[in-house]
Amino acid sequence: MSDKEEQSNGGDSEQGKGGPPQPVGFFDHSLSHVRKDIFSKWLLTTVTLMVFILGVLSIYWACLFRVEENLSNLVVYVVDMDAQVAPYNTSGITPLVGPVITDLARSMVASGSPTIGWGPLFAADFDYDPIAVRQAVYNFDAWAAIIINPNATALLYEAVQTGNTSYDPMGACQLVYQDSRDDTIWFDFLAPIIQPFMMQAQEMVGRQWASTMLQQATSNQTLLANMAAVCALYQPRLADKY
Repeated sequence: MSDKEEQSNGGDSEQGKGGPPQPVGFFDHSLSHVRKDIFSKWLLTTVTLMVFILGVLSIYWACLFRVEENLSNLVVYVVDMDAQVAPYNTSGITPLVGPVITDLARSMVASGSPTIGWGPLFAADFDYDPIAVRQAVYNFDAWAAIIINPNATALLYEAVQTGNTSYDPMGACQLVYQDSRDDTIWFDFLAPIIQPFMMQAQEMVGRQWASTMLQQATSNQTLLANMAAVCALYQPRLADKY
């Protein structure tokens, strides 16, 4: 045999023994251990992601877990400045609007029913400055604040004594809040409680005010006429507000 033939036979033998492996399918029986390793790692990764998403990232645990028990953490200030800031603190008029609203807030807290964290505070806590109350809301000290204006009762008396038909009773208080802080919290939890609260406060102030004025109007026909004029414009304004 020649040298060329020996070299050729030697090369064929090496190619048969050490050549590239033949491709097989993923489900070939020889890859069973590979498939098992891939599936176990895939399953572990999927389960880990599911637990992390549901347990850590899920909004459910932040907003919907024990909602009623956590409502009291949504603090809303109720600050009474009625007849406590000059010149209304020396007018001699006994405040009516402020005490009624703050008493209502205290009664809601004392009722024991699930509600937001009503926080009746004194005007002195904010140095008798309504802007300081606004700043507290902007600083995230509270989610919202209801401020009874210093002239709330004074303008009410003036309206019926002078027949001021331009008087708007809805200006007796101001509601300050930041829905951009979390609009879900505001529209889903705060607003549905605060709006009925303000309607109830308005009704209580109206009843007490009407009782007081009717007693005085029995001997003062001018006062009675002024009350009728003011109340005639009050109803459409109330409808516009709500």
